[in-house]
Amino acid sequence: MPRNFSSIWLCLCYLLVRLIEHVLSVKLIHSTRNGEYENDIDNGLTISYTGAGGRINLFGKQKEVCMNQDWKSAPNRALLHAYRDRKPIRVIRGFKLNGAYAPKQGYRYDGLYRIYKVYTKVTNDSKKHRLCMYELQRLSDQDPPPWETTTADRLELKETGQ
Repeated sequence: MPRNFSSIWLCLCYLLVRLIEHVLSVKLIHSTRNGEYENDIDNGLTISYTGAGGRINLFGKQKEVCMNQDWKSAPNRALLHAYRDRKPIRVIRGFKLNGAYAPKQGYRYDGLYRIYKVYTKVTNDSKKHRLCMYELQRLSDQDPPPWETTTADRLELKETGQ
């Protein structure tokens, strides 16, 4: 255990770097776009997620899908391995999601999910690009989802007129 502030700060920085490396290597939902693809659907306990790639980011502005996504790209390959090996995925939702399951501020760990389906989907536009798709489901053997109490609190406030 570190004894001085600088050692503690160094430990925290190291842990943060390790966390960022993990997030970037796996490209979880929270670490990528927030609803960037129209096929991304968050139903709380289940998530339909479009893989990475297929767009060109110029000067911070996302373009529409302009090429096929590739199962061999690092983020898509990592999720494919998680599916094949039946490894759970950590889901962290951010406030920018603006959905029923997003926290009001900051970021929130929402539990472990397993990828139960992987497939290729063709876009509905005239270009017919291929997208890597993943279907995730929250594992049942963990604490209840954090949004259940939040949603119940909101409903209670709504019913009482507050």
